[in-house]
Order: sequence, then structure tokens, then C-alpha cells
Amino acid sequence: MCMYRLVPSTVEKSGVKLAHACVQATVCILGLTGLWAAVEYHNGKASPHFYTLHSWFGLIAIIGFVLQVPKLQHFYTPPPLL
Repeated sequence: MCMYRLVPSTVEKSGVKLAHACVQATVCILGLTGLWAAVEYHNGKASPHFYTLHSWFGLIAIIGFVLQVPKLQHFYTPPPLL
């Protein structure tokens, strides 16, 4: 919601939605990259994955964020012309 408040009201809503979609996509890619890097690091050390509460909350946060993609796609695509 902060993105909609930071942009002046003179900017078109579709432009703000596009910027928001770009930020969301970037965050999703970076989050998945971080998760992959953590798993690879643990594979190299042969240590167990997700053995702390912090790592489980992080995994849940990433899964919840990725599951929002279909919902976000619905809001960012324009309605069909009749």
C-alpha cells in the first residue's frame, strides 16, 4: 500500500499498478534466489535444512508470497473488452 501513497495522484493508476507489479516480481525473484542460496549452502556443509524456527517462518513467508501470484495476476491484467 505504501507505493500507492508515495506516488502523486496525478500519475495514472495503471502506471502505479505496473510499478507495483515490477517491485513484487523483483521481491519474488530475490526471495526465491535467497532460499535457493541457503539450501545450496546447507547442501555443501551436509547440515540439516530448516532446523530453526526462523528458517521455518522464512519458508512460510516465501511460500505465502509466491502463492499470491495468481491473485496478483488477476488484478494487474486489464478486463476483457466486451
